[in-house]
Amino acid sequence: MLTLPSPLIALTAKGRLLAASGAHLFAAGAGGDLVRVHEARAAITGLASAGEGAWFSSRGALGYFDGTAATEADDPRLGDATHLASSPSGDVWTLSGGAVARITRGAAPSPEGAWQANVAPLFQRTCSRCHGPGGSSGLDLSTATAWTASRAEIEQRVLVKRDMPPAGVAFPEGDREIVRRFVGGH
Repeated sequence: MLTLPSPLIALTAKGRLLAASGAHLFAAGAGGDLVRVHEARAAITGLASAGEGAWFSSRGALGYFDGTAATEADDPRLGDATHLASSPSGDVWTLSGGAVARITRGAAPSPEGAWQANVAPLFQRTCSRCHGPGGSSGLDLSTATAWTASRAEIEQRVLVKRDMPPAGVAFPEGDREIVRRFVGGH
Protein backbone atom coordinates (compact mmCIF):
# COMPACT_ATOMS: atom_id res chain seq x y z
CA MET A 1 0.00 0.00 0.00
CA LEU A 2 1.32 3.42 -1.00
CA THR A 3 0.99 6.14 1.64
CA LEU A 4 0.91 9.73 0.38
CA PRO A 5 1.28 12.74 2.69
CA SER A 6 -1.70 15.11 2.18
CA PRO A 7 -2.51 14.03 -1.37
CA LEU A 8 -4.65 15.88 -3.86
CA ILE A 9 -7.17 13.57 -5.54
CA ALA A 10 -9.09 13.71 -8.85
CA LEU A 11 -11.14 11.23 -10.86
CA THR A 12 -11.14 11.19 -14.67
CA ALA A 13 -14.36 10.98 -16.70
CA LYS A 14 -14.05 7.16 -16.68
CA GLY A 15 -13.30 7.00 -12.95
CA ARG A 16 -9.50 6.60 -13.10
CA LEU A 17 -7.95 7.80 -9.85
CA LEU A 18 -5.26 10.49 -10.06
CA ALA A 19 -3.34 11.72 -7.01
CA ALA A 20 -0.61 14.26 -6.40
CA SER A 21 1.70 14.43 -3.41
CA GLY A 22 4.74 16.63 -3.17
CA ALA A 23 6.07 17.03 -6.71
CA HIS A 24 4.73 13.64 -7.83
CA LEU A 25 1.66 12.89 -9.93
CA PHE A 26 0.26 9.36 -9.70
CA ALA A 27 -2.38 7.54 -11.74
CA ALA A 28 -4.13 4.23 -11.11
CA GLY A 29 -2.53 1.54 -13.23
CA ALA A 30 -4.24 -1.45 -14.87
CA GLY A 31 -4.15 -3.42 -11.60
CA GLY A 32 -5.48 -0.48 -9.59
CA ASP A 33 -2.13 0.37 -7.98
CA LEU A 34 -0.98 3.99 -8.07
CA VAL A 35 1.91 4.48 -10.47
CA ARG A 36 4.02 7.65 -10.61
CA VAL A 37 3.46 9.24 -14.02
CA HIS A 38 5.20 12.61 -13.59
CA GLU A 39 7.56 14.55 -11.35
CA ALA A 40 6.82 18.27 -11.44
CA ARG A 41 9.37 21.07 -11.02
CA ALA A 42 8.06 21.80 -7.53
CA ALA A 43 5.31 20.62 -5.21
CA ILE A 44 1.97 20.20 -6.96
CA THR A 45 -0.49 22.57 -5.30
CA GLY A 46 -3.60 22.09 -7.44
CA LEU A 47 -5.23 19.18 -9.30
CA ALA A 48 -8.43 19.19 -11.38
CA SER A 49 -9.79 16.44 -13.62
CA ALA A 50 -10.24 17.06 -17.35
CA GLY A 51 -11.72 14.29 -19.48
CA GLU A 52 -9.33 11.34 -19.29
CA GLY A 53 -6.60 13.45 -17.70
CA ALA A 54 -6.05 16.31 -15.32
CA TRP A 55 -4.63 19.80 -14.97
CA PHE A 56 -2.13 20.50 -12.19
CA SER A 57 -0.35 23.58 -10.87
CA SER A 58 3.16 23.73 -9.49
CA ARG A 59 4.76 27.05 -8.40
CA GLY A 60 3.83 29.19 -11.40
CA ALA A 61 3.69 26.30 -13.87
CA LEU A 62 0.51 24.83 -15.25
CA GLY A 63 0.63 21.20 -16.29
CA TYR A 64 -1.63 18.82 -18.14
CA PHE A 65 -1.69 15.02 -17.88
CA ASP A 66 -3.51 13.52 -20.88
CA GLY A 67 -3.84 10.04 -19.37
CA THR A 68 -0.45 8.95 -20.70
CA ALA A 69 2.10 11.77 -20.44
CA ALA A 70 2.35 15.12 -18.66
CA THR A 71 3.62 18.49 -19.84
CA GLU A 72 4.31 21.69 -17.87
CA ALA A 73 4.63 25.29 -18.98
CA ASP A 74 5.30 28.51 -17.08
CA ASP A 75 2.13 30.54 -16.93
CA PRO A 76 2.20 34.21 -15.93
CA ARG A 77 -1.44 33.98 -14.79
CA LEU A 78 -0.58 31.63 -11.91
CA GLY A 79 0.35 32.80 -8.47
CA ASP A 80 1.58 30.52 -5.69
CA ALA A 81 -1.91 30.24 -4.21
CA THR A 82 -3.79 29.39 -7.42
CA HIS A 83 -6.85 27.16 -7.11
CA LEU A 84 -7.92 24.91 -10.01
CA ALA A 85 -11.42 23.75 -10.92
CA SER A 86 -12.34 21.40 -13.73
CA SER A 87 -14.63 22.37 -16.57
CA PRO A 88 -16.92 19.94 -18.44
CA SER A 89 -15.20 21.01 -21.68
CA GLY A 90 -11.80 19.76 -20.49
CA ASP A 91 -10.56 23.30 -19.87
CA VAL A 92 -9.57 24.42 -16.40
CA TRP A 93 -10.72 27.38 -14.33
CA THR A 94 -8.08 29.12 -12.23
CA LEU A 95 -8.60 31.40 -9.27
CA SER A 96 -5.52 33.46 -8.48
CA GLY A 97 -5.31 36.75 -6.62
CA GLY A 98 -9.09 37.16 -6.75
CA ALA A 99 -9.23 36.82 -10.55
CA VAL A 100 -10.88 33.92 -12.38
CA ALA A 101 -9.58 32.73 -15.76
CA ARG A 102 -10.52 29.85 -18.06
CA ILE A 103 -7.54 28.17 -19.67
CA THR A 104 -7.78 25.99 -22.75
CA ARG A 105 -5.15 23.41 -23.49
CA GLY A 106 -2.68 24.78 -26.01
CA ALA A 107 -3.87 28.38 -25.68
CA ALA A 108 -1.13 30.90 -25.07
CA PRO A 109 -1.90 33.45 -22.38
CA SER A 110 -2.62 36.91 -23.67
CA PRO A 111 -0.83 39.84 -22.03
CA GLU A 112 -4.25 41.30 -21.16
CA GLY A 113 -5.44 38.08 -19.51
CA ALA A 114 -2.19 37.68 -17.56
CA TRP A 115 -2.29 41.31 -16.45
CA GLN A 116 -5.95 41.14 -15.35
CA ALA A 117 -5.44 37.87 -13.45
CA ASN A 118 -2.25 38.72 -11.60
CA VAL A 119 -0.96 42.25 -12.00
CA ALA A 120 -4.21 44.26 -11.79
CA PRO A 121 -4.91 43.30 -8.15
CA LEU A 122 -1.40 44.31 -6.98
CA PHE A 123 -1.52 47.44 -9.17
CA GLN A 124 -4.79 48.53 -7.52
CA ARG A 125 -3.54 48.07 -3.96
CA THR A 126 0.01 49.36 -4.42
CA CYS A 127 0.61 51.38 -7.59
CA SER A 128 -2.64 53.03 -8.71
CA ARG A 129 -2.39 56.15 -6.55
CA CYS A 130 0.75 57.32 -8.36
CA HIS A 131 0.56 55.37 -11.65
CA GLY A 132 -3.16 55.61 -12.43
CA PRO A 133 -4.62 58.04 -14.96
CA GLY A 134 -3.63 61.55 -13.85
CA GLY A 135 -1.41 60.12 -11.08
CA SER A 136 1.44 62.06 -9.51
CA SER A 137 4.19 60.03 -11.27
CA GLY A 138 3.21 61.13 -14.77
CA LEU A 139 3.46 57.48 -15.95
CA ASP A 140 0.08 55.77 -16.35
CA LEU A 141 0.47 52.02 -15.82
CA SER A 142 -3.22 51.21 -15.44
CA THR A 143 -3.43 48.80 -18.41
CA ALA A 144 -1.72 45.67 -19.72
CA THR A 145 -0.66 47.64 -22.80
CA ALA A 146 1.11 50.24 -20.64
CA TRP A 147 2.89 47.53 -18.62
CA THR A 148 3.96 45.71 -21.80
CA ALA A 149 5.28 48.94 -23.35
CA SER A 150 7.15 49.83 -20.13
CA ARG A 151 8.32 46.35 -19.18
CA ALA A 152 12.05 47.15 -19.39
CA GLU A 153 11.66 50.15 -17.07
CA ILE A 154 9.36 48.22 -14.71
CA GLU A 155 11.85 45.36 -14.55
CA GLN A 156 14.70 47.78 -13.82
CA ARG A 157 12.86 49.80 -11.15
CA VAL A 158 10.87 47.03 -9.40
CA LEU A 159 13.17 44.02 -9.76
CA VAL A 160 16.73 45.27 -10.24
CA LYS A 161 17.06 48.63 -8.44
CA ARG A 162 14.06 47.93 -6.17
CA ASP A 163 13.33 51.62 -5.83
CA MET A 164 9.69 51.07 -6.81
CA PRO A 165 7.44 51.06 -5.07
CA PRO A 166 9.07 53.80 -2.99
CA ALA A 167 10.38 53.22 0.53
CA GLY A 168 7.62 52.82 3.09
CA VAL A 169 5.16 51.16 0.69
CA ALA A 170 4.58 47.50 1.53
CA PHE A 171 5.45 45.25 -1.42
CA PRO A 172 5.99 41.59 -0.53
CA GLU A 173 8.34 39.31 -2.46
CA GLY A 174 5.29 37.45 -3.80
CA ASP A 175 4.22 40.65 -5.57
CA ARG A 176 7.71 41.09 -7.02
CA GLU A 177 7.47 37.51 -8.33
CA ILE A 178 4.17 38.34 -10.06
CA VAL A 179 5.85 41.34 -11.71
CA ARG A 180 8.85 39.16 -12.67
CA ARG A 181 6.59 36.60 -14.35
CA PHE A 182 4.61 39.24 -16.23
CA VAL A 183 7.53 41.28 -17.57
CA GLY A 184 9.49 38.13 -18.38
CA GLY A 185 6.59 36.42 -20.16
CA HIS A 186 5.94 39.01 -22.85
